[in-house]
Amino acid sequence: AVAAGVWGNINVYKTTLKDVELITDMTWSDSMSGWGSVGINKNVVGGPLIINGTNYEIGICLHAPYDYKQNAFVEINFPKTYGYTVFESWIGVNKDTSNGGTAGSVIFIVEGDGVELYRSNLMRSSQDAEHILIDITGVSSLKLMVNNGDKSYDCDWADYINPKIAKPSMNKKGIM
Repeated sequence: AVAAGVWGNINVYKTTLKDVELITDMTWSDSMSGWGSVGINKNVVGGPLIINGTNYEIGICLHAPYDYKQNAFVEINFPKTYGYTVFESWIGVNKDTSNGGTAGSVIFIVEGDGVELYRSNLMRSSQDAEHILIDITGVSSLKLMVNNGDKSYDCDWADYINPKIAKPSMNKKGIM
């Protein structure tokens, strides 16, 4: 089913997953964090991935750039012939332990071949992780981005938890 929201049709579909690739295990074509390092299975300073008190083992952490017109990102490229049709992840603001985890606000953006496929509302460190499932049929370049959203740069550590791309699998009735 297509979810309609503030941004119109977001192209979010439910499906079963098969032939799954974790983004954390793939070779990226490019990446940039607004501060610190892009964290793979850790936050931007090497600590754990923590969203609103819950620890996660697998994910990517980015710090949104100071300039709200720019985005921190991870980009992967793959041939369209691989047949990936779904991007799935949990998203949320990573707890910055240096300030007790009370700051941080970001917007998550996912692009496919330069076209925006998803944009979250402004998320804060006090929120639980949110699940996203996005149709990427025909896409060969996927860009996972974060923006500081409210023009504040403080502690904008953003996590994509268990980010993966997958091919669809038909169930017993032949329906996706």
